[in-house]
Amino acid sequence: MEKLDINSIIRNKKALFSLSAFVIIVIAVILIYILSSASTTTAVITVLEKGYSKDTQEAFIITAPPNSSDEIYEIKILVKEPMVWNLIEKGKVYTIDYDSRQNDRILKQIHIFGDDKAIE
Repeated sequence: MEKLDINSIIRNKKALFSLSAFVIIVIAVILIYILSSASTTTAVITVLEKGYSKDTQEAFIITAPPNSSDEIYEIKILVKEPMVWNLIEKGKVYTIDYDSRQNDRILKQIHIFGDDKAIE
């Protein structure tokens, strides 16, 4: 029968604990990255409404696909740049790129649909 060495048992437990802690930290970092990463969407939309929330101090537009009469397709997109928000016209059709993060959609780029002279 083999004699158990208490020091080797303690070293093995410390190594196992360190390895477990490292694995948990790596998994947590990966999950945070996945959950916080944004996906970018490109769409052709019609601006239905423009608004500004005094509570959250955020400008936004309510959009839907062109010629859509169904409210289920309406989405709210936050507009971070006041100058851009001021130039957006209600009822006009645009091509947009926006990022989706959890419940927020944030405008990245917008130009008039069919305008070939727009600067990207």
